[in-house]
Amino acid sequence: MTTITKLDHAQVAKDRTIQQYKDMAKFGQLVALLAGFVQEMEDAWFSMLDLPNIDVMTGTNLDTIGIIVGQPRELVDANDLPFFGYEGDPSAYSYGDLNDS
Repeated sequence: MTTITKLDHAQVAKDRTIQQYKDMAKFGQLVALLAGFVQEMEDAWFSMLDLPNIDVMTGTNLDTIGIIVGQPRELVDANDLPFFGYEGDPSAYSYGDLNDS
């Protein structure tokens, strides 16, 4: 299996700059800026490699996996106390009225 290694693109670009341009500050800034864009793209790709990893999944992804394996996610020890809410929610309280604040 091939292992993918993450690069420091700013350092790679700096190392590959020919001697003639190494001491030019503006050229160095331009190279660092362009390498920064490439680094952001690589970081995004590396984060996508972890998407199917159940140890780092969150939210809807875990809900979907729960449906697939037949074990839905449930709140354990959740408070079932009444709360403010809108019409249609059976456990929600309203704003009240003039006689009941």
